[in-house]
Amino acid sequence: YFMEMNTRIQVEHPVTEEVINYDLIKEQIKIASGEKLSFTQDEIKFAGHSIECRICAEDPYNNFLPSTGKISYLSRVLGNGLREDTGIQQGNEISVYYDSMIAKLISYAPDRETAIAKMKRGLENYFIDGVKTNISFLYQLLCSDEFKSGDYNTQFIEKTFLKKFDSEKFIPEDKELETACFIKSAEMKNKEAKTNQLKLINSGKSNWKNS
Repeated sequence: YFMEMNTRIQVEHPVTEEVINYDLIKEQIKIASGEKLSFTQDEIKFAGHSIECRICAEDPYNNFLPSTGKISYLSRVLGNGLREDTGIQQGNEISVYYDSMIAKLISYAPDRETAIAKMKRGLENYFIDGVKTNISFLYQLLCSDEFKSGDYNTQFIEKTFLKKFDSEKFIPEDKELETACFIKSAEMKNKEAKTNQLKLINSGKSNWKNS
């Protein structure tokens, strides 16, 4: 069915780029300069699986209300199938005058299961202090049975997942892996508030002052 026509690059274009191995922004600039695409439709081949998570300055524990403030700490581990698209840096301010999205985190792997595992690792190692984020919500979502099996639709979060989010019902009986996911997501709920000791270690200050 025809749904819509976007006269712009889609927000999720990194996912498309990962599975077809072409830089769509580069091609877009070439077209705007009067050049031709560097590939044809017949040359487009899909390979692997990619997932994108939008990391937003929103509080999932308070009806996803926007969170404003200065990003006082920002650290993440990328590479090995993990990519980040962002324009935000440590020290930037998240204000009420712009979109709440901080970054797009993208994973790529030969199969969906591995792509999910890589995304979970990426979220585990994505730390922000100064504003509340939806990272723990995204992590729990990746851990859900419905998401892992692919048995969900556009109403899944509203009608099903929010009832399980951060509650004891989230843990299926006798499933150690799901229990581990829940424990990890609980730890991540407040991970944005990194300890002062870790901040000092990464601040470049003298070790004498750290002591």
